[in-house]
Amino acid sequence: MPPEVADQALLVDMLEFAREANLKAESVWKTSSRDGWIELTPEQRAAFRARIEGIDAKIMQDFPQVKEMLELVRRKANDLR
Repeated sequence: MPPEVADQALLVDMLEFAREANLKAESVWKTSSRDGWIELTPEQRAAFRARIEGIDAKIMQDFPQVKEMLELVRRKANDLR
């Protein structure tokens, strides 16, 4: 198997693992947190996104070694929208 195919297969496995871990963590938080779970409205989500827009550029400026990871996260986030 060529390395790029193996890398893609690993990414798929990692994404599935992360999704399952996130669902489990969310479930534990909802059932165990004494502060409860807050679900944001679409308007609140949009306001939050607007507030953090551009933070990745600042992080990459301060920590150039994380540029590749942040770019990958942004691409994946855009794919999931």
